[in-house]
Amino acid sequence: MDLQSGHLFWPQTLPQQEIFAPLLEDAECDVAILGGGVTGALVAYHLATEGIRTVVLDKRQPGCGSTAASTALLLYELDVSLSELMQQVGVQRAVRAWELCRTAIASIKEVVAHLGDDCGFVPRASLYLASSEKDVAALREEYQTRRKFGFELDWLERADIAARYSFQRPAALLTPEGAVINPFRFTRALLRAAIQADARVHGDTEVTSIEHNKHGVILRTRMGGRVRARKVVYATGYETQQYLPQQLIKLVSSYAIATTPLEAFPGWPGQCLIWETARPYLYLRTTEDGRAVVGGVDEPISNPQQRDALLPGKAVALHESFQAFFPQAQTEVAYAWAGFFGESEDSMPYIGTISDVSDAYFSLSYGANGVIFALLAAEMIRAWFLGRRHDGAQVFGFDRLS
Repeated sequence: MDLQSGHLFWPQTLPQQEIFAPLLEDAECDVAILGGGVTGALVAYHLATEGIRTVVLDKRQPGCGSTAASTALLLYELDVSLSELMQQVGVQRAVRAWELCRTAIASIKEVVAHLGDDCGFVPRASLYLASSEKDVAALREEYQTRRKFGFELDWLERADIAARYSFQRPAALLTPEGAVINPFRFTRALLRAAIQADARVHGDTEVTSIEHNKHGVILRTRMGGRVRARKVVYATGYETQQYLPQQLIKLVSSYAIATTPLEAFPGWPGQCLIWETARPYLYLRTTEDGRAVVGGVDEPISNPQQRDALLPGKAVALHESFQAFFPQAQTEVAYAWAGFFGESEDSMPYIGTISDVSDAYFSLSYGANGVIFALLAAEMIRAWFLGRRHDGAQVFGFDRLS
């Protein structure tokens, strides 16, 4: 699948990149991981550092699929509000999902501290804007719901927003617990740490067949290599559908730009993460070297040629939106890219097993919180392999499909 295209920013931040050699021989391990993006890398890190023999297989170079196109806003706030999610999946499951996602940001910070590379991780507040007056009542209800269940945030009126920022909106929620990260550097640093813990990582290695038997799993590659494993982890993102019995997501095309660097962002104190109630929504963040990353303007397109044809116009629209937010920040578009994006009906990931494939774990980080979900999946899969419980199974499992 042609997952992304255009001039990607994140790979350019690592001019000296490792090339992961293909698997040309047979191998044995405890866990084979399909996919070397941020999800597969987090799973590999969590398993290998526990002494679990791990092999990662990616048909591309690791991190060069959807991960390279991510904008990597680390929000524990899901695309669906807590109020709405409670109606969809129940109060207990919805609240626990939000709590787990909040905890995941702190866990990512802890992981980064052990990697020898800060990976561009920076704590940031999150500013969730009411796009219009008609959204204010629902936003007020969301504020009250979050406060009721112990989530810290502030309510901002129009006057508060105008006093702090260079734009105006009728209301907003300001949440202190968010962050940003460089997803490509994070993925590569995780894989280096996994290799130091004796994991094997192979790029340009396409798995052509997967055989499940009473002893585990046998994976065969296009180049003739064979991997025997006790378990297999599907960390193949939007390419996982071929392994599933039913359709779980609908793909859309999303777009992003990175601007030229600025020394300062007038009207953007703290460079908080910005997103809005409109759907599809615009979202903004900054990078270590002073760029703005702006994404959104999604289209219900799953054809890569149609997606790519819209990229020039979408880049212009995103830049114009940024300038409308911050008219004093004069920039140009330095990078523009497009990618597929998909999320589940409840905006939560699918993490766990399915009934007819008991020796496989699925780590499907669908939704706008992909890095957050990937961290949770890694913790859950590690716990399950070691025979421990993790209450995320009651929140993100496939059983909610019924």
